[in-house]
Amino acid sequence: MATTEIAEKEMETACPGKEFFAGLALMLQQKTKIKIALVSDLTGDICFIIRYSDLGVTPKMLSHPFCRTNEYANFLGTLLVAQHLPMFCDRVMGKGFNYDALVKSHVHRNFGLRTQGSELLLFQCHVSLVHRLLNESISQEITDEVAKVTLTCPKKVKRSEQNISITSFSDDDKNLRLVVTKCAEVRQIFKKIIETTMNFYGIKGKEVFINDNYFDYQIEITDAK
Repeated sequence: MATTEIAEKEMETACPGKEFFAGLALMLQQKTKIKIALVSDLTGDICFIIRYSDLGVTPKMLSHPFCRTNEYANFLGTLLVAQHLPMFCDRVMGKGFNYDALVKSHVHRNFGLRTQGSELLLFQCHVSLVHRLLNESISQEITDEVAKVTLTCPKKVKRSEQNISITSFSDDDKNLRLVVTKCAEVRQIFKKIIETTMNFYGIKGKEVFINDNYFDYQIEITDAK
């Protein structure tokens, strides 16, 4: 029993517990107010501040060892920057700020986090984090738009089921050129070609018969009955 009580007390000391999740719920329900305090055009460092009350934390909560870890600072800091991404983009992409060079000079790893007075928390990050979050946001928007597109499935037609199509070209009433689609039934192709040719030259009242023999095709043109 004593061992269990000690373990529970250690968990309470190591993790802010209920206050942390209450603050997180508050951040997810509404856009937390922040103020950008510094954007360095030399190093690319960004500092922004937030009130304890707006974040839903208390000095007692911040006394927990968990709140002094990189994990805690990175989680809250990244969420806050993502919530206010347009505001950060406006500041770091404005005139006179060497955005491209600073983004390439360093890579953001961890947030800096410290108290300022008795009411404020100060977060510090690098401009490369804004660059990364912006790219992720654009990629997600593109993915969402692509997901809305309805793609047609490919369709295959067997040669034997394909309709025979003949396109005729003629410069005058003496010359005829035919373009015939290929299909498995060669006999039907011959029949269509002959019928189209006869119609072009004005030969009426004829029927075409095609016999598919073992070595050849026998074609008969007779008067229509």
